Amino acid sequence: MIDSCVCHTLRCLKYGQAVVLLVGSRQFPFIFQGINGNCVVGITSGNQMLALDCGCITAVICSRTAVNINRFFNPNVITIPDSGAATPYPSFINVSGLSGTITNVTVTLRNLTHSYLADLQILLVGPQGQNVILMSTVGGFSPGVVNATYTFSDAAVNSMTEDAIPPSGIYKPSTFPPVTALPGAPGLPYGTTLSVFNGTNPNGAWRLYVYDQFAQDQGVINRGWELTITTRESF
Repeated sequence: MIDSCVCHTLRCLKYGQAVVLLVGSRQFPFIFQGINGNCVVGITSGNQMLALDCGCITAVICSRTAVNINRFFNPNVITIPDSGAATPYPSFINVSGLSGTITNVTVTLRNLTHSYLADLQILLVGPQGQNVILMSTVGGFSPGVVNATYTFSDAAVNSMTEDAIPPSGIYKPSTFPPVTALPGAPGLPYGTTLSVFNGTNPNGAWRLYVYDQFAQDQGVINRGWELTITTRESF
């Protein structure tokens, strides 16, 4: 610990940056680790912790980055009629208290049962109005699915197809025509990738619109849905 030193202003420090600080006639090279009270904290070349306790030192920290992954749930049942809007419509997840902007979003539908999956259009709308069709006119023909769980991620390897019933798994957002404007939702065109949310504020109401386009078949999402939001924050 050094009790007195020449005044310095350390500008635009980055965590992990190599710094040489002049204290009197002495040089102190170190790797900047942060600020703790009045101490500028670093690690020396000998792997020792260094704390320069100088009341006259000020530091401007420009670029520490924190990445946070947060999961949010709405476990309530979503009931899908033989045609028209599901109940509730939309289903909400309210997000609050997150810092930074979005870098990744994934969505999971839990325990989806439907006798004709191709009837469905499912749209996710973020708090700032950006939106993406998660699935539309996929899954082929009867007998549909029972308690299938689908996660949608831009990083997935596979997409759903028009002519095959998808087993539970991870898929890219998957859309085939017809794509129609959903009542009460934002208008066309709809996004096709979850990256539409990147760079936006995650806080606010996220809305899931589930709509059955055709008559005769019905279903349910028995365990609701889950939203995973990755944010990046710079300090």
